[in-house]
Formats: sequence, C-alpha cells, structure tokens
Amino acid sequence: MRLRRWRRLRRYREALLARADTARSELAAANVAAREKQTRDQSERALRVAIWLICTLLNWKIGPSDSRWLLFGLNIPKPKTATPTAPALTAQPTTGKVLPLPPPEPLTVAESFLAAVA
Repeated sequence: MRLRRWRRLRRYREALLARADTARSELAAANVAAREKQTRDQSERALRVAIWLICTLLNWKIGPSDSRWLLFGLNIPKPKTATPTAPALTAQPTTGKVLPLPPPEPLTVAESFLAAVA
C-alpha cells in the first residue's frame, strides 16, 4: 500500500518537474523573442532617423526639383505650398488700437532643422 502511494507521488513529482521545465523553456523562448523585437524596433528607429537626416542634408545641397534625388533612390519632393496663417496682432500704446503685424518669413528646411536641434 505504501509502496503504491510512494510510486504515485513519484510519478506526480516527475510530471510536475516536466511541466516546470517546459514552462521554463517557453519563458526563455518568449524572452528571446521580446529582446529580438526590441532590438529590431530600436534599429528601425535609428534607420528612420538616419534617412530623415540624409533627406534633410540633401535638401540643403540640392534643389527640390533636381533629378539627383532619384540617384539616391528617393522620390523628388513635392513643392511646398504656403499655409495660411493668422496675422499676429499687437497693441499700440498711444491709441490702444490693435494693428496686424506682417507675417514672419517662412523658415527653410535647414533653418527649421537647426532650430529644432539647438
């Protein structure tokens, strides 16, 4: 009687250990997959930034209608359209009237990049 109970407990223990080993190996595989995805995402982000920087540098060096964009495997940029902006207002201290200011000069791509980096 005791021997049967002992054998049954031993089989149960072995089954539990086998399940624990399986769970450990599945967890290790999931961790590897998560690390690979994180590495891939970081690499993709770095690649996107590098391509953006290349496009910005090319914008400084060659015009938007230049065919050399195609040599780099990029599409020729579309011409930028002027976006309507609300006029800036200022108050005159003597009369109290509000007069519109002239619109600011639009920034070039290089100036906006340098302003963002600074």
